[in-house]
Amino acid sequence: YINLYGEDITQRRKTEKEVAWVARDLRQVIETVNAPIIGVDVKGLLNEWNQKAADITGYSRDEVLGRNLIEDFIGDDYKALLQEVSDKTLKGEETASVEFSLYTKDGQQVTILFNATARRDASGNIIGVFGIGQDISERKRIEQMKSDFVSLTSHELRTPLTSIRGYVDLILDGDAGGISKEQREFLGIVSQNTQRLETLINDVLDIEKIESGRIKMRQEKVNFSEIVEDCVNTFKVMAKSKGLKLEKEIKATQIDVLGDSDRLSQVFSNLLSDAIKYTKEGRVKVTVQVKGKFVSVTVEDTGIGMSQEDLSRIFTGFFRSDNSYVRKTTGTGLGLSIAKATIEKHNGDIRVESKLGVGTKFEVILPLLKEAKKVD
Repeated sequence: YINLYGEDITQRRKTEKEVAWVARDLRQVIETVNAPIIGVDVKGLLNEWNQKAADITGYSRDEVLGRNLIEDFIGDDYKALLQEVSDKTLKGEETASVEFSLYTKDGQQVTILFNATARRDASGNIIGVFGIGQDISERKRIEQMKSDFVSLTSHELRTPLTSIRGYVDLILDGDAGGISKEQREFLGIVSQNTQRLETLINDVLDIEKIESGRIKMRQEKVNFSEIVEDCVNTFKVMAKSKGLKLEKEIKATQIDVLGDSDRLSQVFSNLLSDAIKYTKEGRVKVTVQVKGKFVSVTVEDTGIGMSQEDLSRIFTGFFRSDNSYVRKTTGTGLGLSIAKATIEKHNGDIRVESKLGVGTKFEVILPLLKEAKKVD
């Protein structure tokens, strides 16, 4: 006798066919998507290189597969960074966007913004790194042009302004002989507006450095209470001239943080200046206190306040409210955007709450020294 055994594999064949179709469709998407897709195995050897990556670099898929991505194609300034990202991704850690330069076949470099993720097999084991990128070379070129233009223009404006202000001050001091009351008034207006233009130039330079990542922040132990107290003392005269009460409540004389004392002073000078400037009557109060692992500083006023629409845009560069009182005062609209960027560079946060016609309250939160060192 002959026994025959069979198995109906119709469903399995159907499933295999569907998987093949999905794989083909996925390959087609990878090859036609308008973004470079790059993949490496656990040794860092390239095993994925789509058509867009080939178009950007000039290297075909066959020319790169099996070669080491970092050693053969990444700019020297980015090798260590990309190796760190690769190591973390292979451990299953989430990785945010990373920027690096990629060599092209003709020896040039293109800048790629890349999102990496772990590549896994059917059992869930990590077998490599896979990601999709974006060619941002043109954007970086435009950013550099803007940066160069701002720096050059600001320098060319600052030089004659310094000369104008210097000679105006000499005339006001009587070094060029006596001047009439009317002449003194006119020269005072020139001097005041020269200072305003100098402030605008300095603010524009600061915001450009922050946006381009070129701003340097010192990392040193500073007494935060002392910084705030010095700023409050500086603005006592300004507050008194408007008939305002300037109150302070510093709950500890020594609160140490890690940061740049000059930049932090600039932040609180901006906050105090605005609070006094936009308060017609009442008071401005500054409170410093420790909250757990952080120090909190609030600057609260009884000023004109802000609408919800203005609140949503308050940290935007060059933003100034349409409020008639605001329009009557001088300002660049850059102070708060600089303050926010500076505090974030210190691993802190700045918050605001306000009610139109009632007042505004800003709060700055920074990690205490020991916590800041951990973050650093």
